[in-house]
Amino acid sequence: MPYITSMERIGMRKGRLEGKAEMLLDPLQERFGLVPESVQQQVTAAAMDDLNAWARKIFKADSLQAIFL
Repeated sequence: MPYITSMERIGMRKGRLEGKAEMLLDPLQERFGLVPESVQQQVTAAAMDDLNAWARKIFKADSLQAIFL
């Protein structure tokens, strides 16, 4: 893609964020059961750095709350 507009870049970034959020919510639900709406909203509104940090904690955390500390 030799020419990408700023709007296309924004769209691609948004798509990556949405995909990462979905990929985080699925294992959260698998590991801890029903994910509260407040946590779902926090995840879907998060920045990529936060999503990556939380994803690294999934398999070591003892509780859903421990992931978001």
